[in-house]
Amino acid sequence: MKKKIYLKMALEITLLVMIGTNICNSFKKETLSDLVLSNVEALANSRENGDKTWTAPRTIACDYQQGPWHTASIERICEFCVTPNSCTPRACGM
Repeated sequence: MKKKIYLKMALEITLLVMIGTNICNSFKKETLSDLVLSNVEALANSRENGDKTWTAPRTIACDYQQGPWHTASIERICEFCVTPNSCTPRACGM
C-alpha cells in the first residue's frame, strides 16, 4: 500500500517539475544574433535602394504586336530573391 502511495507521489512530483520547466521555457525570449540582424538589414537596404544584385529573372510569354503582325515573345521581370543574382528587365518584343 505504501509503495503505491510513494509511486503516485513520485509521478505527481515528476509531472509538476515537467510542467514548471515548460512554463519557464515558454517565457524565455529568443533573440537573433547581431550577424543575422545585420544581414537582414543589408538585404532590406539593397532592395530599397534598387540594387539589382539581389534580383532573379522571371520570364513570361507574351504576344507582341507590331502593326498587323503578331509574334510570340517573352518578357523578363526582375524579382527580389535571397540569393545574389543579376537580372536585366526585358520588355515584350525586345
